Amino acid sequence: MKKLNLLLGLSLILLQSCGNKQKTHSAHHSEDVKVINLTTTVVEKSAFSSSGNVQDCRNNIEKVLCLVDPTPDVDMDTSAPDFNWDLYLQRRQELHYNRPCLAGGEKYLQPFYDHFDHSREVIQKMYCSLGKIWIEKELVSTAYASPIYKDWLMVTGAIGINVKFIESSIDMDSWLSWKEEISFGGPKEMDKISEILGLFKYTSSEKGKKQFMFDDTINHEFGHLFDYANGINNFTPGAKPEDEMLPAANSWGSISWKTDLSPLDENNFPILKELCFYRCKETLNPARAHELFDSLLGTSFNSVYGATNPYDDFAEVFSYYISSLDSDWQLSVEVQGKKHDLIAHFKSDKLKTKRDYVKKFLEGKIHYPGMKAE
Repeated sequence: MKKLNLLLGLSLILLQSCGNKQKTHSAHHSEDVKVINLTTTVVEKSAFSSSGNVQDCRNNIEKVLCLVDPTPDVDMDTSAPDFNWDLYLQRRQELHYNRPCLAGGEKYLQPFYDHFDHSREVIQKMYCSLGKIWIEKELVSTAYASPIYKDWLMVTGAIGINVKFIESSIDMDSWLSWKEEISFGGPKEMDKISEILGLFKYTSSEKGKKQFMFDDTINHEFGHLFDYANGINNFTPGAKPEDEMLPAANSWGSISWKTDLSPLDENNFPILKELCFYRCKETLNPARAHELFDSLLGTSFNSVYGATNPYDDFAEVFSYYISSLDSDWQLSVEVQGKKHDLIAHFKSDKLKTKRDYVKKFLEGKIHYPGMKAE
């Protein structure tokens, strides 16, 4: 088993390999995925009933929702000569998973029930495969997904969501504008959205519908769980361990990516590798904001976030696709006086291969975390 790469605060843990299987996910990617492998914790497999009663999945929401404090520190001296990094990572994963539920979590149930109630069955069933819904009291990002493994066997899934995202009165346009501006020096904190720079002016037909924004966010995280459970992104090792990995034939990554880190030349653009989102140390000059969408609409990526790695590439297309099934959703962004129609781009020929991929996936036999769909 190869070492996992953990960014501080458990911001990212991604499965590299298991036995002699192909690498399905590498350790350089999505900021909103935390893969957890448990060794000492007893964890139940997914609650999905072979009877296919999706009401069981709705009932599972209350069972697994949990208001939590941040992951506690591991009681280990990281400066000790015999410090064991692998042991530190493992203990941190166990601590993250086993955080106690705080009182008051039940007041956050309703948006999940609402999401379940307006979703199609393929989405509803994912709630049966969730072992945890963490309502995070402190989280830098908006939300994340966690495939959960027990001794490298995928047994369930989890999602985490920033409590501020649920509690705030933020609308979809402001949220999208805030997220886009972080790389250009905008505020990282969600509760400072009123201080955004005004570089990106999103306009959505669903602006005032907070539940639509919530649903789209959860669908994105579910997209990550579908990805891991079905091997949608599948990469094989390069010639050397340090080499970038290559997308397997017919995998999602083969559509737009040269390697797990680099898009195909026709999908690349200069500012792409400089985007930092939630991990910014140095930010971009705001005068370069126009480069983002001038470049993006010439690629097969449907969003800036989706252009940063193959895993968010799939999750973004998946969530856009799901959101567009039952809604005449319109979304555009204005940058320095120039308006870009993002839904027209999503529905264009540049993304036809990806739309067809998601359609075929949804019409086929779907695996859920820890189980196989009947």
